[in-house]
Amino acid sequence: MKKAIQCLSTMLTMLGLVFVSLASFTACSDNDESVETVLQPIAEHIVGKWQMTAYSIFNDGKWEEQINDNNVSMAMEFRADGTEMRVMTYPDGFTALATRTWSVDEANDLLTGSTSPQRIYRLTTDELGIEASQSMNPETGEIATIQARWTYRRATPQDLTLAERLVGKWQCREVDMKNGDEWKPMAGSYAESYIELKEDGNCELSLSIDNEKPFSAEYRWSANTAAGLLRLSDYQVLQIEMPDDNTLVIYFGNIERITRAIFVRENN
Repeated sequence: MKKAIQCLSTMLTMLGLVFVSLASFTACSDNDESVETVLQPIAEHIVGKWQMTAYSIFNDGKWEEQINDNNVSMAMEFRADGTEMRVMTYPDGFTALATRTWSVDEANDLLTGSTSPQRIYRLTTDELGIEASQSMNPETGEIATIQARWTYRRATPQDLTLAERLVGKWQCREVDMKNGDEWKPMAGSYAESYIELKEDGNCELSLSIDNEKPFSAEYRWSANTAAGLLRLSDYQVLQIEMPDDNTLVIYFGNIERITRAIFVRENN
């Protein structure tokens, strides 16, 4: 039984689960070695970005921290307007974003939103602990009953991922083709072309040359911080650079014919 639970928790971690919980939770304060400090009001103190640091399951009367061999990570940004952005980095190194709403049941220390409530068992100025009694695999919809805890710390600027930096609407400024060691502008105007990378994980791409009718498409997108890659859906991976926060360079083609499109952040 112990081995089965450990295997299940590892699988859930690798898949980067979206965790949900029942409205009723099993009390286990007699087995909890830490003091459950929860700052009030929760809705005020929880605002900000939190980076996951640990994941534990309750087994044989005690909490057991699980080893994260696959470097899966998650961050949550709670905003004062009741919206939340989730930042999930998967074993392949790509980070995907998602949004939802959140609220708090202050009387019962419950975090509520678009899924079932989760219990907040710890909230200090720099640490957040969330407990759930169910976990769901978002790919299959399968729900497993397993008591789990996730620990977070306040995020720092060093935790910012490439995906978060990319959020926004980018207007095309120029398109160049590489000729030997030089980049030469391609004919035509691309001023009406843009790419919009949204924090809900959706992307809108519009390409137009000389103000002609644009080619438009929508994708799911993610980004790899370490490799400098932008993935559109599951079939197109592009090399990118961000010389600064308001400039995006996307490379197309192959080693024999390389093209780059230079975008600038809209309203900058």
